[in-house]
Amino acid sequence: MCFHAEQTLPSYKKTDQYKSRFLRLVESHLDEDDVPEQQRLKIAILDSGFDSEHSYFYEDLRIKDAQSWVQGPPNEDTSGHGTHIAGIILDLTRNADIYIGRITETKNLSDLTRIPEVSSFSVLWRNL
Repeated sequence: MCFHAEQTLPSYKKTDQYKSRFLRLVESHLDEDDVPEQQRLKIAILDSGFDSEHSYFYEDLRIKDAQSWVQGPPNEDTSGHGTHIAGIILDLTRNADIYIGRITETKNLSDLTRIPEVSSFSVLWRNL
């Protein structure tokens, strides 16, 4: 995106408000790094996978499992979207375990036929 002198930058005020509200919510409920297992959040990210070589994930043990329902392994992310989303969640939480399902190879979900299978797998993650 290229801006000219007379143009103004887009406002991210709403996004910043959502991020701040989410962070306050997480911190108010569980502010400790070492919370009991039964109080940890379990978050399933159903997206384009994640790039396990990205610095977001260096020595972070909170990614508990990853599965792929498309061509290629779950720790590969050709679009970068799933990596970005997982990185944001890891940045904003200390008390969450992450489960990643690669359900698309792009930023768009075009094949909806596997959604029931992926949803039932997410329920299995919840019960781990």
